[in-house]
Amino acid sequence: MTVFRIASSALAMVFCALSVSPVEAKPGAVEYGSHAKIRQLEISPSGGYVAMISNIKDQDAISISKVGSGLCNVGNGGSNIRALYWGNENRLIVIATKTSKLPDDYHSDELVEFGQSFTMNAACGDIKQVKGHGFLAHLADGNILMSVETFNNSSSADKNLRRSKQSVFKTDIFKVDPNTGNSDLYESGKDLTQGWIVDAQGNARIRVDWDPRVDRKIVFARLGSSKDWVEVYDGHGVAEIDDQLGFIGMGPQPDSVYVKSRNGGDHYGIYLFDLRSKSIIKTVFASPKYDVQGMTEASYTEVPTGVVYSGDDEDQVEYFDHAYAQMNADLKATFEGEDVAIQSVTRDGKRYIAYAEGPTNPGGVYHYIDVGTGEIFEVGRKRPGFTAQDIATVRFFSYAARDGLSIPAYLTLPYGSSGKNLPMVVMPHGGPEARDSGGFDGWAQFLASRGYAVLQPQFRGSDGFGKVFRDAGHYQWGLKMQNDISDGVKNMIGTGVADASRICIVGWSYGGYAALAGMTFSPELYKCGVAGAPVSDLPKMLTWVSKRMGRDLRPNDYWVKRIGHPINDLDRLNATSPAQHAGNIRGPIMLIHGKNDTTVPFEQSEFMLEALTKAGKSGELVSIGGDDHYLSKSSTGIEFFTRLESFLGANLK
Repeated sequence: MTVFRIASSALAMVFCALSVSPVEAKPGAVEYGSHAKIRQLEISPSGGYVAMISNIKDQDAISISKVGSGLCNVGNGGSNIRALYWGNENRLIVIATKTSKLPDDYHSDELVEFGQSFTMNAACGDIKQVKGHGFLAHLADGNILMSVETFNNSSSADKNLRRSKQSVFKTDIFKVDPNTGNSDLYESGKDLTQGWIVDAQGNARIRVDWDPRVDRKIVFARLGSSKDWVEVYDGHGVAEIDDQLGFIGMGPQPDSVYVKSRNGGDHYGIYLFDLRSKSIIKTVFASPKYDVQGMTEASYTEVPTGVVYSGDDEDQVEYFDHAYAQMNADLKATFEGEDVAIQSVTRDGKRYIAYAEGPTNPGGVYHYIDVGTGEIFEVGRKRPGFTAQDIATVRFFSYAARDGLSIPAYLTLPYGSSGKNLPMVVMPHGGPEARDSGGFDGWAQFLASRGYAVLQPQFRGSDGFGKVFRDAGHYQWGLKMQNDISDGVKNMIGTGVADASRICIVGWSYGGYAALAGMTFSPELYKCGVAGAPVSDLPKMLTWVSKRMGRDLRPNDYWVKRIGHPINDLDRLNATSPAQHAGNIRGPIMLIHGKNDTTVPFEQSEFMLEALTKAGKSGELVSIGGDDHYLSKSSTGIEFFTRLESFLGANLK
């Protein structure tokens, strides 16, 4: 086992320049609300450069450091930076998005988040636009493959899937020259092609088509050296789209592929699928307790290296690639007691970027590691200025819902507190088919630093705990899902953690809906509520979804299967829409919503504010101009945390 050592060098000095000196004041809204100082670090193929998304003056930027010398920065040009990839040793690919209205010929004022990609040199210059928005693979000739969504106006499926002014999207593959930005069509998708898998040589081997009319996935493969496409999987008859096989990456054996599947069980696992027999032939990783999330892959060959799964505390990685398993073991030995992760590795595997976070590195530290020399250089800190005293303890536990179902949850207690009789914030997650983890959560840590206990219930319908638990949330918005949250509050009161007179519910997206539902349907539990980007009126939300889809909702559509049909289930939807029952609310509510939200329309908050006003209730709406559903700008994150601290202080202290 290689034991690393800290080294002093010009590289360390250059990278340390990215770090900010520890602040003396206790971190507040600026530190917690801002994006991380650096994130998504990518080492170049030969290890000569490290690129990252950095936060400079509260704006996302791209920073590139040359090993042993200088650092350059370039702004985001008004876009949201979503991902970085090295095209070759000297050219970086940047994938960004920008929100704007649809073109005039769509006759719609709807906002859409458009993807756009750029290439730049390692000196942060010579920026050129690139065709494509999804990175697929590196080719031996120095070019890269990118997926490109294209309009398919001539498609025979157009009449069936879209109205006259809208088109079917299909996904093609383009070969892109990172040096010039020039691109050529590499593989053309069919009418319904949504995704591709290429092998280590850059050959397109798997084509995934999806028919949205029946939620049917149809997968084709090229077997051996043949150029012909052969159907290897048809999801027809599988009720849920996510119960159909998920094709992830090429397997280690000829004509094999890794797939994500429940394989007849309750939890997702990773399996090896034989393309010729069209069947699962081997279990790669499966657990009776945990859902597998996906797979990791080598940085420049895109070969799968391990499996990512959800543990009680946080996501874990199980590497089956021996080199990556050894790197991971070395990291754990070097940073004993810390949570470690491999971020990016050179093509030859001799240098890589690693991340460590824990008691001695509470703000998280990125390291440049040379396997051959055993040297480590600090690249920078994710959240500089945080100390061990700023990080509150997070505990994973479970409690019983009123119908006996066991509900997992996380409890964060203020550092140094007694853990008893505290003001508490209940913070249901978004999704709702998502989950929290026990890793660093800026929202929970911020609230704990202000003296609040924070409860994060993983109510039924949450993802990561198996199909039965997830499906138990179907049609339960405002009903059993909300009861699970209420039962968690009662558990905290009963165990003495929470002061029953000082509890507020705070959430974003679905969590925003749950905050409004809590204030509306369990008003006796909460002193106040904060709802970010919330759904407030379910029938109107479904109408908006239908409008964006360009057709009426169908029984097999995601929203209908999870929430209900806007006509058949109208009575239940009305009964569980907070905006239609604002008269029940007792405490003040703060609504906050981005004007550029393309996931939950801003008007959903307007509906709620109007309902509060008509009912004579206390409410305010904070409009965030120029930001989206995800608080993509640091300045708006700071504004939200500032207003949240003030609102809670006025109502719970």
